[in-house]
Amino acid sequence: MESMKLTDVNAMGWTAEMFGGRAKRLFDGPDGSHLDYVYFEANAAWDRTDPGKGPHYHTYHEWAYCLSGHFVIYEFVHPRQVEGELVHFREGTFMSRPAYSLHAGQGHPRAAFRQGPCVLLNYEEGPSEVLLAGPDNVPPDVVDWPDNFIRQSATSLEWEADPDLDGVSMKWLREDPIGGFRAKLRYVPGGWEAPQDKRAGFHGRALRFAYVLAGGMALVVDGERREVRADWFIEQPPGTVWAWDRGAASGTGCMWLEVTYASGCALSGEKVEDPQPAGARAG
Repeated sequence: MESMKLTDVNAMGWTAEMFGGRAKRLFDGPDGSHLDYVYFEANAAWDRTDPGKGPHYHTYHEWAYCLSGHFVIYEFVHPRQVEGELVHFREGTFMSRPAYSLHAGQGHPRAAFRQGPCVLLNYEEGPSEVLLAGPDNVPPDVVDWPDNFIRQSATSLEWEADPDLDGVSMKWLREDPIGGFRAKLRYVPGGWEAPQDKRAGFHGRALRFAYVLAGGMALVVDGERREVRADWFIEQPPGTVWAWDRGAASGTGCMWLEVTYASGCALSGEKVEDPQPAGARAG
């Protein structure tokens, strides 16, 4: 039976170039869906003044989380808009971009704000595509250009009690019951022990990703104690068990980003199910 997968991202090699930066592929799913760890040097990101690199959109949902540094992007409400709204991504910025949301990289070379060095997690629910739109190229079959959804988790969100795990804190980033998508930050303090009835659980259909942002914690995979620390990536496919080690799950505390799809690797229209205790798993 398939198991939860743990990956030390710092030990991975760079696998591809992306928008002037470098990427490590963390996940490949069906229909071209993929998750990348992306590093941009200063001024290396998408420059919308380059030919063929103006405002564009995708036909699928996309999300991103800024791990460190400074990233700039421009958001547009319609192809006829020329300048767009400048948005800053800094450490803790989370983005959930709907299909057909217009965006572009940094502006002209004399713009006040330029791309800084930064590291992002970036997930696309389909194969990478750049569908351009502008004043002279307004797609006639697109009737709505939805706004992007952004949370500044480090500066604008307070920690609150996790309703599902006693003693754990969380920040809500995104809850989409219509699309079947959830994103949150979670934090366990040093010395925290998982309640017996919540120590090991799984989802029957849901796919869950976790990325450790700070600290570390001890998990159990296939009966083996495994420690994950900052910059470890966790993939929990449907039916696989997430289990904390017995006793203190973390000595110093641990914070991680957690993203869950109700079914498959893209918005499905299903509701994210509650986890079930590991003892209920067939096989």
